Amino acid sequence: MNKVISFIRLDLYTIKPYRKSLYFYMALGLIMAIAFKSLSILSSFFMVSLVLIMAYPFTISEKNGMETLYSTLSLRRKNVVIGRYGFVLFIETISIIYMSVVAALLSTFFTIDFSMKETLLTLSMLSMVFSFIISLQYPFFFRFGYTKARTLANIPVFVIVLALGILPNLMEKSWIFQSWNTFSQVAEANPILLFFLPLASGMLALTVSCFIACRLYGKRDL
Repeated sequence: MNKVISFIRLDLYTIKPYRKSLYFYMALGLIMAIAFKSLSILSSFFMVSLVLIMAYPFTISEKNGMETLYSTLSLRRKNVVIGRYGFVLFIETISIIYMSVVAALLSTFFTIDFSMKETLLTLSMLSMVFSFIISLQYPFFFRFGYTKARTLANIPVFVIVLALGILPNLMEKSWIFQSWNTFSQVAEANPILLFFLPLASGMLALTVSCFIACRLYGKRDL
């Protein structure tokens, strides 16, 4: 466990030179939220930015040959994989807290409509989408390296975005629509379920992805 925590700290340190990019995304998201008076824009933009940032550790590691460094630090490949997924969870948690606080502050100073329930629901749904994207991308990165897997790893992003776009129309034309309405009624009566279910789904996806990545990274020739 200590080695996993140490690896998370190492990943945080390696992306430090890119903090200006993170600050830029944060500032741009704030400007767009204020300009359009929409907190959902802030949340969506920031989550999309995080997907890009999550690839930084792989880029830096490959560029600087850090895979060799990991072995000299007696880091087992399993610890490397779990540590990087731990890094994702840490950044994701901090981001949800940050966006919740910023949403409350913006609603206070810029008279933007704000509902904590709706904000948390939006964040939980975006967190789920973010987790799904990362869970599909990371196994490619661990198996082939960032440069070789970059194109393949971007395919899940387009697939998920496309699915989100066409899913409502497909649901209206199928039996899923009635089932979804039933689920929505149950969820509205239980807001806690509505918040935690997407988070749990995202966590499950990351867990399965982590297991797959461990197997794939173990077979990779470094």
